[in-house]
Amino acid sequence: NGNTLGAGTVVYRGAATTVSDPGRAAGTTYDCKLSSVTTSDYSAGVTAQASTLALPTLPTPTATSIGQTVATLGATITATGGVALTQRGTVYGTSANPTGNLLAEGGTAAGAFSHERTSLTQGTKYYYRGYASNTAGVAYSSDGSFHTEPGQASGVQFTAVLGTTMTISWTAGAA
Repeated sequence: NGNTLGAGTVVYRGAATTVSDPGRAAGTTYDCKLSSVTTSDYSAGVTAQASTLALPTLPTPTATSIGQTVATLGATITATGGVALTQRGTVYGTSANPTGNLLAEGGTAAGAFSHERTSLTQGTKYYYRGYASNTAGVAYSSDGSFHTEPGQASGVQFTAVLGTTMTISWTAGAA
């Protein structure tokens, strides 16, 4: 390690047929030259290119059709990281940067996706993110947030309606 040979840096010298070269930047293509070395000379060698993997890119999540206990959540995947996606979907919770309540949407392509999330609690603020995974790992979009609709009042009654006053009573909806 750290030795120079010709115009490059020697990563490995020895008899092995594989070597790990950690610390490379994600999503970058590297030129590699494999040469045979003697005490004073080295062969022309074989040149190859290898690219490191990158995480998918999901800039912004989406939320539509928000109801009392449902919402349609999604995101747009603008880059796969150079390899096939293995999963995409959404996560949500009541705190920022959620990773729980993970649900795969079912697709594995770049582009926009969405799916319905159910069993939410009425009148609650939720944070959500889109996610996508590939062999490099899992990437999340930035946070979005929304409030589910509160429960609706029912049984509204007007009583004691006199001149300029009245009494109104109702049954409150769920929080």
